[in-house]
Amino acid sequence: MNSMEKTGHDQTCPDGLRNRFFQRKRMLAKDFQIEQDYLNGRRRLLSRSVLGWGVVYGFAIEGAKEIAGCIGAGDPHAGKGEPAQAPGTTPAGNAAAQAAPIDTSSKPDQASSKAPHKLSVAAGFGLDAGGREAVLREAVTLTAENTLLLVRVNGVWSPRRIDADLKPGRYMLAVHYAERVAGTTVPASFCCCRDEQWTHSCETVIFSLRSLESELCGCGEPECPGAPCACDACAGDPRSHARLVQWATARVAAEASHLRPWDPFQVALDAPIDLACVQIAGVPERCKPLEFVDIDASSPRRLVKTNDALYDLIRGCDLTHIEKVSWGPWHRNRTPVEFNDFAAFFNAQDLDKDSLLTKFSVLFSGPVLRESVRRDVMAITVQMVDGGTGWVRSRRIPISALDTTPSNKSLPTNMTDQFTVAVAKRWVRDEIDQSGESYLSERDFVVEIEVRGDLIEDCSGQTVDANAIGRRAYPTGNGSPGGTYFSSFKVKRSMRSQAEDSERTAR
Repeated sequence: MNSMEKTGHDQTCPDGLRNRFFQRKRMLAKDFQIEQDYLNGRRRLLSRSVLGWGVVYGFAIEGAKEIAGCIGAGDPHAGKGEPAQAPGTTPAGNAAAQAAPIDTSSKPDQASSKAPHKLSVAAGFGLDAGGREAVLREAVTLTAENTLLLVRVNGVWSPRRIDADLKPGRYMLAVHYAERVAGTTVPASFCCCRDEQWTHSCETVIFSLRSLESELCGCGEPECPGAPCACDACAGDPRSHARLVQWATARVAAEASHLRPWDPFQVALDAPIDLACVQIAGVPERCKPLEFVDIDASSPRRLVKTNDALYDLIRGCDLTHIEKVSWGPWHRNRTPVEFNDFAAFFNAQDLDKDSLLTKFSVLFSGPVLRESVRRDVMAITVQMVDGGTGWVRSRRIPISALDTTPSNKSLPTNMTDQFTVAVAKRWVRDEIDQSGESYLSERDFVVEIEVRGDLIEDCSGQTVDANAIGRRAYPTGNGSPGGTYFSSFKVKRSMRSQAEDSERTAR
């Protein structure tokens, strides 16, 4: 060995070999490869260990069932913890953006009768389990040229051409990081012109389909050891610090899988980013778009939760809350409301022959299930101080119904974004119009209103964040689902009652 040369203690360096730069160092192709492998490897290690993996943003699917905005959302629990359906039936999940909720009881011939359509995936960004970045710059339509079929052979996923091996049925659509050569070819050796290499590598994505017919759980629900198809049951309770320390100590970074050939690409076959559960309509043809009848692009998606998203979730920004109440200006008032102003809230149109719609209404920030808006979600109580001993007497205003006609007429029939209180006409005649003896005519009183958010479900299955915040009438919310909205205001007794008292005093 040359006296000028030295060797390191460990030439294999399994933990991370990188270049050292100094004057007069000669860089060979393998040195540049070492540098590139080191930078890529460390970046991907950081991504998979700290950020996790899944869809970061985008990859919207044309014609998919969407939960965003909850437009057309059906049963939020559909497809969770249920066995997979027979071939040909529609997958359970969230409802279609422009259609009625999917009927999971459909027979095969019913599913196949739906009009097939092509599928386009919009631009997006995802991280796979190996930390590689799957970047799609513009929307693409799925064809046999950009989509492969994954088949499990001896425990290993193997690619197949979809125009030769794909059959109608239920599949998981996923996107994979992929590479292919690009640029131009140049001689790689000075002594052999036939040894040529491409000058660049192009990072791109490839889509895959893998069958769901043999899976026991619903779309996007992996099986858990000793637990049903609800993977949250496997996680245990990580709330205590000791449990978190144990979890972090036992956790190791995932190993990056190798790219495997699928001409002309090198594809991360073992690191799919699931996008949707789909139903193939027919046998695909070469050079033509794939055709689908059902698409669920919500249930199977694993998301990368950025810091902004986590803080938004902590603050409850994803929760439906009470956006406005019609009596807002009276909320916790210091100046009593005139009785005539209070009575005007009961001068509305008829709901039916026995009930009268009032002007007491509640508006939500998003759609809620009509079925959950029942009469017991609202209570209006009148509190009046007894003249003798000071006891407070309470009486509930008899709510006969809640009208759930939405303000947004484009909502599905099972959704609403508001409700209005209705009371019995006879009660209004006796107590408000004061045609006879009235409980409200005795003296000043306090009205207390409760809206029970724990009983109202939004379209994603969460209860409405209804907690009142200090003196603010609306919007509500303390960042956690459920809670009760409490509002109160003072009302002066009627002028008629005051005039009768003055007349009695004069006598």
